[in-house]
Amino acid sequence: MGSHQLAAETELGYALPGCVGWSDPLPYQVAALDSEARILVLQWGRGCGKTVTLWLTCLLDMLMWRGIRVLCIGPSYKTLTDGLFPVIQDTDTTFRELYGYSLIKSWAKSAAINRMTLINGSTCTFRSTSNIDDLRGGSYGMVLIEEGGYIDANQYSWGAFIPVLRGLGPHRILCGGTPAGGFGVLGTLLELAKTDPDIHISRAATTDNPHFPESQLRLLEATLSKEMWSQEVLGEAIARSGLVYPEWNRQTHIRKFNPMVELHKPGWELYEVIDWGFAMAHRLTLAVKQAGPTRAPEIVVVRDIPYERSDAQTIIREVISQLNEYPIRPRAIITDPEGFAENRTARRMITPHGISVVFEKHHARRRIESTTEYVRRGLCSATGEASFFVSEEVAALDCNREGGRGIIPSFESYRLQEVQQGSGVYKSKPKDDNKSTHSMDCARMFYICMRKFGYVWPLEFKPVLTDRAANQWG
Repeated sequence: MGSHQLAAETELGYALPGCVGWSDPLPYQVAALDSEARILVLQWGRGCGKTVTLWLTCLLDMLMWRGIRVLCIGPSYKTLTDGLFPVIQDTDTTFRELYGYSLIKSWAKSAAINRMTLINGSTCTFRSTSNIDDLRGGSYGMVLIEEGGYIDANQYSWGAFIPVLRGLGPHRILCGGTPAGGFGVLGTLLELAKTDPDIHISRAATTDNPHFPESQLRLLEATLSKEMWSQEVLGEAIARSGLVYPEWNRQTHIRKFNPMVELHKPGWELYEVIDWGFAMAHRLTLAVKQAGPTRAPEIVVVRDIPYERSDAQTIIREVISQLNEYPIRPRAIITDPEGFAENRTARRMITPHGISVVFEKHHARRRIESTTEYVRRGLCSATGEASFFVSEEVAALDCNREGGRGIIPSFESYRLQEVQQGSGVYKSKPKDDNKSTHSMDCARMFYICMRKFGYVWPLEFKPVLTDRAANQWG
């Protein structure tokens, strides 16, 4: 590629591609390119030119800030190779045709490192967020986020790429994408923009692009649901779609509950519920009481602990150290039946303390598609009554802040699998995102096993002493 320095007479203007060939920029694209906002969010529908506008905005800053280092991230490497890289190559081809040389000095494309260097020394490093730890430790002057609606906005992603904005440059964040049901980095920035004037939101719909073929627009209209039309074409931030538990409501399900006072009252029992996993595990402590066979069991989450890289011994040691923290001790530990080795370890360590390890052995009784209905019934019965709650003390924990792994953000982000990404058509099975899944499995596991302890749904009541199934411990 060319080794020229940027010629003095080169005009730093821009031209943007339409659907076919290149065209003059559209008004909403000009406004984005001319914006000096520290955080620029392109909330645009499909086919509006998000990717090319993001890249040219980034490229202009790279040319003006000689030697700047830029970090460009996407939800997957394929997102970058199929979407962004062709735009970069087309842009450079056009520049070379206009001015006779290339802006790109070198571009190293390997599995270990993918870095592009411009002729003025500015560099752009491309990374996928599939391994968030790869982003740590860098020093960049700007971050470009491609398809931000599909990048998790949790404490790990923010903790990885926000602190890297410490190098030479304007310290800008450029983010684009369709607002995928209110999720991800894009959804979080849209929410923060309501109170933060430093975040500039640019909005455009597919119908604002006169170059987008009318036939394709009619095809989208014929195949998309109303919800997905609003999101994908109009670029609107709609209510979160495909939630497994839309019944969850903070006003209803977060309540005052002081375990040091309430657990002195008769009828309450404690249960530890653990979803194993070395990379990520989760533990909930539930206070449970059933007033009678005509009422659903009342459940309150009094402890919520996500774990990372913690084996069964580490988790059980912590359980043992906290056995006497509340006025009553846990009656049992309910665990994930798939963790065979972990369950053996838990039984060996906790049995001397007089506590059993319980799980449901029969696969048919714990199918995720059917047992999620138990949690739904706890959140809102047919009569509109809730029986599953989270204490205010637990709700205030760091893990239950926006993007955390606690039970509250998990309820609010746990989604069904889409038949095809972006289709708005969902399967009956939840998506395993390895984040919200763990706390949701804990809630589900208690409901699966509750009959073992004599808790029943009102229409399923049987006397505990004569119900053999209620006493079949795992």
